[in-house]
Amino acid sequence: MFRLVAALLLALPGPAFARRDPNATPLRTVFLTKTPPDFMFDLGDGPKHLHDLAGKPVVVNFWDTFCEPCQAELGAFAKIDATYGSSVGVLTVNDEPPGKAQEYLEAHGYRLPVIEDPARQIFSLYSILPIPVTVIVARTGIVSKVIVGELDWDELHADLDAELALPPPPEAQPAR
Repeated sequence: MFRLVAALLLALPGPAFARRDPNATPLRTVFLTKTPPDFMFDLGDGPKHLHDLAGKPVVVNFWDTFCEPCQAELGAFAKIDATYGSSVGVLTVNDEPPGKAQEYLEAHGYRLPVIEDPARQIFSLYSILPIPVTVIVARTGIVSKVIVGELDWDELHADLDAELALPPPPEAQPAR
């Protein structure tokens, strides 16, 4: 009986988003191996776009201060700088009133860049509904992974190590 149930479960199609497009993710507007929606931000050193960071992996995390899974994973994002330095970028996006996320991070000893999005323009651009959501953008500027829900350091570390082990994009390779 167990084998029959297992066989039936394996025969069922996967999630609806996977049936539509093999590059689909749980986010309606974000696709694996495709360029993610671009957005502009300013962290105090002038306006930039997400696509300006191509050439190194970038971790984009959507979170709120009241979200317990979001709080639990902040330590993993804080470890990125100590582990990878400037070879990996980190952007956190928060949709709460201005200053609230930065205040929370400072109170808990985290030094992470925060993009304030109180009008939810970036959240909408990425079709973010539940949080936390983490999008890993490869050095080539395409989405390599989307994680909906809490992640831990081991998972993030493995994903970034795998990304950094890939050869750099042709334009980033040193001339011979």
